[in-house]
Amino acid sequence: NIWLTKAIIPIMQKNNYGKIINSACIGGKIGIPNGTNLCMCRHAIIGLTKSLAVEMGSYSINVNAVISSVLETKTTKKRMIPNIKDASKMIQTGTPLGRMASTKEISRLYVFLASDDAGYMTGQAINFTGGFLMF
Repeated sequence: NIWLTKAIIPIMQKNNYGKIINSACIGGKIGIPNGTNLCMCRHAIIGLTKSLAVEMGSYSINVNAVISSVLETKTTKKRMIPNIKDASKMIQTGTPLGRMASTKEISRLYVFLASDDAGYMTGQAINFTGGFLMF
């Protein structure tokens, strides 16, 4: 994230316009057992998002982050969750919406954040977790 952002910011500043959308996961807001490195990196992404939003606001550059939980993908079903039945049960009991998000659903959030409709939104770490996180 940081290297790409560092490379593109001068162009955005010159154009006095830009959209930076960082991706994180729930590990950026909570601790996860045996996930110290992941959580550390995701917290850093949220900090980067907020700091850059302050620094880039005068250039009309919006900087936001999307905090996601488990997305329903082929990879999730195949590799990340060996026993999808147990994972589905955990998601149903731990998430008010009781299901995983689809990639189609989350892509709509990214499209919104990249659009001029989100022109007044910056410095946000937006939860896309089906209610798993509400802070």
